[in-house]
Amino acid sequence: MNDFLLHCLQHLELAGGALFFGSCIGTLIGVIAYEIPLLARPCIGLLATLRVIPSLAVLMLLLPWLGIGVKPAIVALTLLAMAPVAIAVESALHAVPGDVREAACAMGISAWELRRRITWPLATPRAWSGVRIAAVEAVAGATLAAFVGGGGLGEYIVEGLATEDVGKLLEGALAIAALAWLTEFALASLQRRMEYPQ
Repeated sequence: MNDFLLHCLQHLELAGGALFFGSCIGTLIGVIAYEIPLLARPCIGLLATLRVIPSLAVLMLLLPWLGIGVKPAIVALTLLAMAPVAIAVESALHAVPGDVREAACAMGISAWELRRRITWPLATPRAWSGVRIAAVEAVAGATLAAFVGGGGLGEYIVEGLATEDVGKLLEGALAIAALAWLTEFALASLQRRMEYPQ
């Protein structure tokens, strides 16, 4: 397999794995923050704090426990992806019109059915914006995996810096930028389909 293609696949695996775990955990936190308002500020505040910690610093902190390679990269990127998803989910759930919920309750719908058939479907398109942000951040952040032996397109940047090879640096940087743009484009298109189904 072509070396460049192999690095692209490694990069996507890193970003995709982190996005999956980050979306699952972030969605759960967002739902908990919505359902239990008392926990909203501590949960969202903690995640917002985690976002401002540089990903490279998180990677370095994880090295003594997880060693080098893919594991610390996935954990650091998952922490990065959780925050935008959780914030978007909580915001989207609050944005569901109250009169819609009241009308459904007046028709005798149960609390579970209200969530399953009304609240969550209406909140999904808006919550998807958090997944878009998390995906782009995961693709960009996966670059740092190369600094701990995690592979991906960041290896071109590391190699370019080590050998002062501008061509390598540009190859890695442009490829990562293209992947991030394609990710944003694909997820934005999917969000438009959810908002305006044909």
